[in-house]
Amino acid sequence: KRNNIQLTYQDDTLKATAYYLNRERNKVTNLLKDRSFYGYEEEMSENYGIDVQKSIAMKDATLLVGASYQKENFESDDYDENFKLDKTTNGEHSRDNYSVYAQYDRKLSKANSIILSARETWTDNSKGQVDKELDNFSGQVQFVHKLNDNESFRLYFFFQWKF
Repeated sequence: KRNNIQLTYQDDTLKATAYYLNRERNKVTNLLKDRSFYGYEEEMSENYGIDVQKSIAMKDATLLVGASYQKENFESDDYDENFKLDKTTNGEHSRDNYSVYAQYDRKLSKANSIILSARETWTDNSKGQVDKELDNFSGQVQFVHKLNDNESFRLYFFFQWKF
């Protein structure tokens, strides 16, 4: 079972999206082992969040800045062939994800442009099996050469730091 709701606002310079996702899954696994077979999993996940981004036109360039928030909730019950709960994966898990990002797209000539982008993402309020806060910074530099109206050549460098 899956339920999705998404609401988006967009104009020439601003885009905002709010969303909600709920998914429930039940799965039977047949395991042929010593003439016994059965495995069963129940999962329920719920995510909701918002993403807002603003585009700023500059001379020969465009700056895009944005931020997002997502709440993740997950609950799992895994049963083995003897109908015993698997204690390593069961239980409730949740975390908050935050992100801020920016992209600078500069036209160098009619055929060439350079794109610089960066994103900082971190988690907070982690509960459950992965009770750990994460922090990640990533960026990318792209050089784009336009061959014609439908084709281009891209050279890019990607980097990432995890804290």
